[in-house]
Amino acid sequence: MDGINFSKTVSVASLNNSNGSSYSFTDNNLASGTNYYRIKSVDIDVTFATSNIIKLNSTCNSSKITAWPNPVKDVVTIAGLTGNNTIIIIDASGKRMTNVITSNNTRRINMDGFAKGA
Repeated sequence: MDGINFSKTVSVASLNNSNGSSYSFTDNNLASGTNYYRIKSVDIDVTFATSNIIKLNSTCNSSKITAWPNPVKDVVTIAGLTGNNTIIIIDASGKRMTNVITSNNTRRINMDGFAKGA
């Protein structure tokens, strides 16, 4: 999509754990080029919140990129990267929060300094 309009990729059922839970998802249909991801979490009372937007530029259709945990508490791990990558973290309003340049297959990004739910 375009980083503003999103389509539903997957729905993951809640584990209903009052102490919090971690979720992960592998996108088996990663498109070459720019891919935007965000998480929409819906509570039992149907209120919802959306995560920061993660922008991934891919040069390979066959890459399986995963990001976890969901929700992120302090560190997000992104795996399945190939070659040189720039990971851009964008908040819900489209504001660029940070850029991370990496040539590693797996990258951990500290999210501690960002506002919760930004």
